[in-house]
Amino acid sequence: MSKKAYEKLSFCKVADTRQLMTASGSKAQWDGLESRSLEWRRGDDLYIGLLLAYEAGQPVGDTLREQAVTYKVYRAIVEDAVGPQAYRSRARARQKARSVANIRKAHEKWAAMTPEEKATEIARRFRKGSLLEKKLAHQLRKAGVDGLQMNQWQSFRIGGKWSPREADIKIPVGAGRKLVVLCDGEAFHGPKFAFGDVTARIADDIATADAYFAAGYSVARYSESEVKSGAACQHLLAWLPRCFQGEQLYRTWHPPVERVA
Repeated sequence: MSKKAYEKLSFCKVADTRQLMTASGSKAQWDGLESRSLEWRRGDDLYIGLLLAYEAGQPVGDTLREQAVTYKVYRAIVEDAVGPQAYRSRARARQKARSVANIRKAHEKWAAMTPEEKATEIARRFRKGSLLEKKLAHQLRKAGVDGLQMNQWQSFRIGGKWSPREADIKIPVGAGRKLVVLCDGEAFHGPKFAFGDVTARIADDIATADAYFAAGYSVARYSESEVKSGAACQHLLAWLPRCFQGEQLYRTWHPPVERVA
């Protein structure tokens, strides 16, 4: 083919009523992928195929891959067929249905986990700890207390069911025994609880302390004010020698209870 004949050629491919229109630029009128646009007509094979997939509830991603079209083309055709408002309403309904299904699966997965697996999963998600816990740990280390374990999760049977609970700080006190320290922000615990039923919150805190104590731990629950003032650290330093001697401490700031087993 001569150069002159080649320059007169025009390339335009039509297949299955889909026409790829190319803009001029090169000798063969090919200007790369960005210069191509897909044409569709109401009632053609592409139109019917996308509409059938939409009505069948096929996932959009699957339809885009099967039909080799972009989301822009998919939405334009479906909105042309059913109307923009109907398309948006159904899209929202599908999104809500997916969310409900995902939540249900998550609950089913959680229910199937053992108490130990639940405690491990919560520890993985919430292992960072609060500034309040870190402040008390810093005070204790500065006073010479070592071996602290931070944010340890385990499960106890509370109210007839297994429930994960977090020990903000665990302090070894000899012979395999440990003292569990719980640091309470006053907006989240005690009489100033700001996010729900105060009575239920306090009852749950007591149940948590009781569960640790029943499992053989010494338990010390301190308020935010006690931690920040240094009173919590001083109380712990006074009690640690007795814990090492084998006494089991139980202490909560609200209600104010302190006893030894």
